[in-house]
Amino acid sequence: MGKTKSKEQIYNEIIEEMPDDLNEIETSAFIMYKIAKERSFSSRYYWADKETRDNIYQSCVNKVTKKRENKRQLICVTATKMYKEIAQRLGLDVYIIGDIKLTKNDYSVFKPGEHISPVIRTKNGEYIKADIEWDLENIQTGRRWIKFGTVDENQDILKTLSQEELDNVMKKIGYINSKEDYLENAFEKLNLDSPMLSLEEKLNKLFSDKEITEHVLKLKSGIDIFRFYRRAIKEYIPDSDSIALYGGYSQKNIKKGKKYTILVDLEENNKDKFWIWSNRKHQMQRISNEFVTSFIDSSLVKIVPGKKYIERCKNMLNRIHSINRAVFANESLDEFLCR
Repeated sequence: MGKTKSKEQIYNEIIEEMPDDLNEIETSAFIMYKIAKERSFSSRYYWADKETRDNIYQSCVNKVTKKRENKRQLICVTATKMYKEIAQRLGLDVYIIGDIKLTKNDYSVFKPGEHISPVIRTKNGEYIKADIEWDLENIQTGRRWIKFGTVDENQDILKTLSQEELDNVMKKIGYINSKEDYLENAFEKLNLDSPMLSLEEKLNKLFSDKEITEHVLKLKSGIDIFRFYRRAIKEYIPDSDSIALYGGYSQKNIKKGKKYTILVDLEENNKDKFWIWSNRKHQMQRISNEFVTSFIDSSLVKIVPGKKYIERCKNMLNRIHSINRAVFANESLDEFLCR
């Protein structure tokens, strides 16, 4: 992974590489594209408890220091502030929207932790959303953008762009040459909705696909890999309720910062099957229950289930702890830790 580019370096790249004759919406998309390619979502924020998340959020609202704005990892507030500054320097009229309220500069109208994103106002009075944080991993892996030119609940002031309009914007900014370039085409070729495949077979097909894995390797942090696979499983594997994704981090050298890994758990008939991301092999790989138990029992890894999966994670741990303990000596944890 190369050195993190500063906000000013990203701005200079936008100036140098922006195609000619872009309109306001296309310029907005190009800015979003260039920022997203250089940033990742904050794993510290994502896996934190509510109090910690609110504190991080509020500190970013109060002031984004030069050091913080030039870090690789961001949250919606820092992404919005970076986008707003760069877009305004390029002559765009930029607002900020939260769950309901639209404002020019007043961040105090948003509740702690409320998701916000930048919005441009075109010369003909249309408001177009450019949600960098939501589309980070989509942009980095060549997927369709799901939060550019879209409207969420209570955001009726915004304009919705059709898929055809979005495709034309993507072509103009150089993101795709044709609709066949989207990574969605690779997912569809796997036929993961086939009733002839078991859930285990579907996960194996998804995790072993070379084209998809090559795009996953473009992601810049463990949490981006986590979000990528979470969305892919939800979107392409029907009846995926028996599949859970957990985070985990090493408890060794924790003062230097947590390095996360991604653990996928398929639970069928009260039995679990696991996959974990391997940095050494650059892909998700199947691992045994004994392997997971060894990680946990040796206190090498702390599992972070996220609010949705707390009870499920407890049940999983109870199930796998009923098996015999394995001796964990010859494997290196580092190969399973993400950036």
